[in-house]
Amino acid sequence: MGNPVILGLIRSLHDLSSIMWIGSLLFLSLFLVPAVGLITDKKKKAEILDNIFDKLTYFIVISIIILAITGILEHRFTMLHALKFSKDIAPAYKIVHLIKYFLTGLMVIVAVLRQIMRKKMKGKGAGKKNRNPFILIYVNSFIGVIIVLLSGLLSALA
Repeated sequence: MGNPVILGLIRSLHDLSSIMWIGSLLFLSLFLVPAVGLITDKKKKAEILDNIFDKLTYFIVISIIILAITGILEHRFTMLHALKFSKDIAPAYKIVHLIKYFLTGLMVIVAVLRQIMRKKMKGKGAGKKNRNPFILIYVNSFIGVIIVLLSGLLSALA
C-alpha cells in the first residue's frame, strides 16, 4: 500500500466516483428538475424524469460501491502512513472522517428511500400522486456538498 502510484489510482477513482454521484445530484437539482418543471404536460414530465432517473441510478450505484471501497483503502493508507512515521493522526482528522462516514451513510439511505418512493409511485398515473420526491434530491445534493467540503478539510489535516 506504500506505492504512490497505487495510492494515486485509488484517490483518482475515489474522486471520479464522487464527481459521478454528487455531480449527478447537483445537475439534477440545479438544472434538470427546474428545466423539466417548465413542461406543462405532467405525463410527459414524469416520463422524461423517470427515464433519466432510471439511467442515472445504475451509475450512481456503481459510484457508491467504488466510493466505499476506495474510501476505506484511502483511510487505511493514511493510518498505515502515520504508523510508519510514528506520528499520531490528529483527533480533528478522526472526527471529520467519522462525520464524513456518517453523512455518506445518510446519503445512501436517502438515495434508497428515494428509489423506494419512485417504485411505489410508478404506475399510479401522471399528476400530483406521481410526483417524484425531488426534496430528497435536494437533501442529498446539500449533504454531498458538505462531504466535498469535509474531504478538502481532511486533505489539509492528513
